[in-house]
Amino acid sequence: MRGVAARLPMLFTWLGMAISVAGPRVQRAFFVDAAGGGGGGAAGAGATAAVAATTETERVLQKVLQPLGSTAKLIAQPATAVFTLILAASLLPSTALMAKLSAVGGGSWRRGVAKLVPLKTSVGLSAVRLVLVPVVSSLVAYPLLRAGSLGSDPLLVMVILLESAAPSAQMAIVFLSKYGKHDSATKLALSYLLMYPASMLTFTAATTIFLGWTKEFLTW
Repeated sequence: MRGVAARLPMLFTWLGMAISVAGPRVQRAFFVDAAGGGGGGAAGAGATAAVAATTETERVLQKVLQPLGSTAKLIAQPATAVFTLILAASLLPSTALMAKLSAVGGGSWRRGVAKLVPLKTSVGLSAVRLVLVPVVSSLVAYPLLRAGSLGSDPLLVMVILLESAAPSAQMAIVFLSKYGKHDSATKLALSYLLMYPASMLTFTAATTIFLGWTKEFLTW
């Protein structure tokens, strides 16, 4: 199972390559930008002329398959594999930390992990980063958006707004590992285990709200 998970980026890379040569109709089913003639990602430039009338069945297939295509493109990115490996490596305790966890957990390092990074600590960190920071940023950004002080480019404004709702970056773990603070990196990585899944809900909600704001005050 772990071997299959480790090969997911390569598998999705081959899937994207296969779709890119499968023809405009298949590309249009999997990738949103192919429908508009865009050449981004694995869809390639072959879909530029593939904007003929689509049947109702094709529209349904697009709605079902396009999230799969977007997910495949994201997982196939080299950065996704690299950062996943960094986080996975940081989750592995050092020998010294393993001994400390075993002592704290009464002979079981797994019980020691729960005491090293208590659940309330992870919940608190996640709440601050995923809820408090976006709320405070929104209180500042909303008046500026209404006043037109954030510019007129809706995509740029969306990026600015969404930056406040994104989960904490893994660069902190990278720097801690680089400077020999592996135990600190492990503690931080453990706290991310709750934050990242929770961000799927909070980030989706923030995207919906911010998209409504940009549509209200800006022209797409």
